[in-house]
Amino acid sequence: MISKMERLVQRKNAQSMCYNFSMPKPVFEFIIYILHACAEKWSVFPSAAYKKLKDSDCINKLLVPYYDIMHTQSTSYIVGDIEEYLAARGVSV
Repeated sequence: MISKMERLVQRKNAQSMCYNFSMPKPVFEFIIYILHACAEKWSVFPSAAYKKLKDSDCINKLLVPYYDIMHTQSTSYIVGDIEEYLAARGVSV
């Protein structure tokens, strides 16, 4: 069980992370949009989709570096690319 102090520290760390990132706003908005598209397709909560993308490093190794190309593609195409990326790393959706 997590103590009240640990929860406060976790919340403070989460808030710090939100304010200290250096990602351009359009890239951040794109990632949030795609995250919700994945969650909808996989019939899971966005938090579960985020965990899969974060744990597989999909955000940092696929979505951010290839934003310039990916943001011009259809949502279903990008979600398909993400599914292929995850499958190659043994992550089920």
